[in-house]
Amino acid sequence: MAGKKLSSCSCNLTAALRQEPDPDAALRLFLNPPSATRSSLFRQCFRCYDLIISKLAAARLFPAMESVLSRLPPPDASHGAGPRENLLCRVVSAYGRARLPAAARRAFAHPAFPEPRSAHALNTLLHALLDCRSPLPDLLAVCRDAGIPANAGTYNILMRAAAASGSLEHTRRLFDEMLRLGIAPTVDTFGTIVAALCDAGHLEEAFKVKDAMVRQHEVSPNAHVYASLVKGLCQRGEVDAAVRLKDEMAGKPELLQNSAVYGALVRALFRAGRKGEVDGLLEEMKGRGIVPHRDRVVYNAMIAGFCEDERDPSAAFAVLDEMQKCGCKPVAVTYNTLVAGLCKSGQWRDAKELVEDMPPSGCGDLQNAL
Repeated sequence: MAGKKLSSCSCNLTAALRQEPDPDAALRLFLNPPSATRSSLFRQCFRCYDLIISKLAAARLFPAMESVLSRLPPPDASHGAGPRENLLCRVVSAYGRARLPAAARRAFAHPAFPEPRSAHALNTLLHALLDCRSPLPDLLAVCRDAGIPANAGTYNILMRAAAASGSLEHTRRLFDEMLRLGIAPTVDTFGTIVAALCDAGHLEEAFKVKDAMVRQHEVSPNAHVYASLVKGLCQRGEVDAAVRLKDEMAGKPELLQNSAVYGALVRALFRAGRKGEVDGLLEEMKGRGIVPHRDRVVYNAMIAGFCEDERDPSAAFAVLDEMQKCGCKPVAVTYNTLVAGLCKSGQWRDAKELVEDMPPSGCGDLQNAL
C-alpha cells in the first residue's frame, strides 16, 4: 500500500511540475511539495528531478540547477543509465547554449551521473563546446581525456570545428582518419567537407566529393550539400552553372525546400546585373510550394541586391514592407543592410531615423554606433 501511495504522490508532483510554466514557482513546488509528510519521498522520484533540473537549465537558472543536482540521489541500477545520461546531455547542452564551456565540461564529469560516459554524451559535450566556439585543439583534448571510442557523429563535430577555424587541412585529415578507422561517413560528414571546400574556393574538389559520396559510399547528397555548391558557384560568378545545379535538384523536390539555394541565386543574379530574372525565380519558388515568408533568406538577398548592387534603397524598403506584411520578422542583418545602403546613397538622415525607429532586438549594435 505504501508503494502505491508513493507512486501516486510522485506522479501528482510530476504532473504539477510539468504543468508549471514558471521555473521559480516549479522550484518552490519541488522543494516544498503539497504533502509535507511525504516531501522526502517526493524528492526521491527521479522523474521529478529530471523535470525541475531541465526547467532550470532551460531558463539558465544555473545556481539553482546545480543545487538541485547536488541533491540527486544515487542512481538506481533497476532504472538503467539511459534516463540519467539524457538528463546529463540536457544540462551540458544548456551550458553550451549559454556559452559557458568550462561549466559544460564540469557538468560532463558531475558525480550525479554514473560512469561510463557514452559516445552520445561525449558528442553532446563536443557540440556544446563547438557552440561556445572552442578551438579544435580543445575538442581533441576532450576526446583524448574521455577515452571514449569515436563514432561518425564525433568526427562530424570535429570536422565542423576544423572547418570553422578555416583549416581545410585539418578537415581533410579528420575525414581521412575516420575512413582509416572504418567509420562510415554520413551525409553530414560530406556536407561539412563540401562546405569547407567551397568556402576555400576549391569547387572542383567539392564536386568530386559530391560524386564520390554517391559512387563510393552510396550516400545521396542532401540540400545542405547542394546549397554549398550553389553558393560556391554563385560566389565565383558562375550563375548559369548554379542554375543548372538547381535544376538537377528538381528531380528530388524535397531538396528544393531549402530556401538557401534560392537566396544564393537571387543574390548572384543581382550581382550579375540580371535582376530581371529574379521575378521568374520567385514564381518558381511559389510553384514548388516554397513560401518565402517562412524563411527570411530570400527577402534578405533581395534587400541586399537592391541596396548593394542597384543602389535603390526605396525598392529595398518595398521588399521590407512585403516581408513584414507576410509575417516574416526582420533581423539584425536585414537592418544592417538597409542602413548601409542608405549610407552609401548619402541618405544619412534616413539611416539615422531607421536606426532610431528600429525595434531594440534588431538594432542594438547600430544604435550604439550612430
